[in-house]
Amino acid sequence: MQQKNFESLLSPLPVQEFLSRNWEKQFVHIKRDDATYFDHLLTLKEVDQYLFSNCNLSISPFKFYLGKQEAQQESWSSNQTYNGQCGRVLDHEKVLALFQQGYSLYLNYPDRIFPKISEFCLSLESSLQARTISHLIIAPANTKGFLPHTDPYGVFVLQIVGNKTWSLFEKDTDYSLPYGRDMHQYINQKPVHVCRLKPGDLLYIPRGLVHSVSTDDEYSIHISLGLIPPKGVNLIGKIEELAASSSFFREYIPFGFLNDELEMKEYSDRFKEELKGIIEQMDIKDLLKESIRKNKIQPKQRQLSRLIKAQQINGSTLVRTTPGLSFNIIENQAQGNCHVVYMGKSLSFPVQWKPKLEEVLNAQAIDVGNFGSTFHLNEDEQIQVVKNMLNAGLLELANS
Repeated sequence: MQQKNFESLLSPLPVQEFLSRNWEKQFVHIKRDDATYFDHLLTLKEVDQYLFSNCNLSISPFKFYLGKQEAQQESWSSNQTYNGQCGRVLDHEKVLALFQQGYSLYLNYPDRIFPKISEFCLSLESSLQARTISHLIIAPANTKGFLPHTDPYGVFVLQIVGNKTWSLFEKDTDYSLPYGRDMHQYINQKPVHVCRLKPGDLLYIPRGLVHSVSTDDEYSIHISLGLIPPKGVNLIGKIEELAASSSFFREYIPFGFLNDELEMKEYSDRFKEELKGIIEQMDIKDLLKESIRKNKIQPKQRQLSRLIKAQQINGSTLVRTTPGLSFNIIENQAQGNCHVVYMGKSLSFPVQWKPKLEEVLNAQAIDVGNFGSTFHLNEDEQIQVVKNMLNAGLLELANS
């Protein structure tokens, strides 16, 4: 089975070569003579089953486009009444009719629907310390997608079924904007590169690269993965948090500040010095870790399976800290406890546990029985502690 990681996504291109030569710089088209290369993520059969085996699909993740013309919900959904409640659901016959008219289906966040895509996105986020945004696009034959445009982030295109042609133009000079831009002035220009993707192929488009897409005489299915690392501006918010703990920045700005040039200068100079002091105290590495944590959308999948597995543990069960998890242990001697802070959550433990907690959470794996000897717990207590940590997502089973 194909490995679900960044290396397999880029194979045979080495990761370091991609990061140094292509990342944020130029496109790369990886051709593969293996139409099944992405079957470990999604197959035509799975897409077909999801779309057409359920008569109660919520319309929220769907959109349909013909070029940039969006179809109205009434043209691809219908009302359904259940227990006196009325709601709209995907209408299979209308969807097929739209396909015949040349409309493409855009499914937002397929990682919330297909578990294998979810696992893959989580793997990318963990290894690259970035957030992913996923889309699934099904385009009929002989259609054109959006006119030339840019995206506000780099995009990996995974071709699943059929062929799709990507026309690549120049790179927008102002590509760091937080939004994509229509670049319709390129519509009559000859593209700089034309990439025809076949099933199993990968295309990377750096943010700001102008592009458009089209299909030929067969329909196409591809996954689009947008990758969003933290930006420098994400660190600015932390400065505000630190300033809030400063007595100077908690003071009111002097009354009449704008009417007294001397007072204005004195306050401005003091403001700059105080701000400089905060910046000099900042640990950019720690701020970056915090920014990455906030930037990521924390997964809520597998909570039921985690709960079920937690009920099956015993003293010989191996557990480990959830891979890719960033955590801090904060001690509060006054209250006699310490807190493991992670993913916006916090678990409390007796303060004397702190040294051993660090040892346990940094271990490759540890059996549940060790919790008893480490924290002086009886068998029932140690199992309950581990269950709580499993249910909260701090730990996972080492063989999961």
